[in-house]
Amino acid sequence: MEGRHCFAHLTIEENLLTGAYTRRDGKAAVAQTLEKVYAYFPRLKTRRSSQAAYTSGGEQQMCAIGRALMANPKMVLLDEPSMGLAPQIVEEVFEIVKDLNTKEGVTFLLAEQNTNIALRYSDYGWLAAQPDSAATLATATRTLLQSGVADCAASYSAALANIGALTL
Repeated sequence: MEGRHCFAHLTIEENLLTGAYTRRDGKAAVAQTLEKVYAYFPRLKTRRSSQAAYTSGGEQQMCAIGRALMANPKMVLLDEPSMGLAPQIVEEVFEIVKDLNTKEGVTFLLAEQNTNIALRYSDYGWLAAQPDSAATLATATRTLLQSGVADCAASYSAALANIGALTL
């Protein structure tokens, strides 16, 4: 299940409802949030009675994100959301995450190796790397500059100059 941590023996809907376990605002509010999750992830609504173990990787990723949203969080940490997914599904997941950020005000803290897509959908970006050569430094800086996250690129370039001075 690629680290998505769905409960394999539960249905999609049961998985989603586990995310609301700690909520104390009543069944009506939980039902409203569930419908909101289904609005963002319509594929989950059609598969809601399927066991999570028998859904695709993209559906499992959507289920994991939806389960997190059921808690009504202000912030969600996503660790490698693109791992093991087809490029079209990756794009779909990132579009939904961006919509959730824009429309619902949920902040997403993302750890992602696919820097091109992560930076394309981000307001801010930081790259953590162990630069082992000038070529690595140049590639990382170029990726940031091309992403349109200019403030991040400028900060990273300055940091690289300092790191480079220490490691070269």
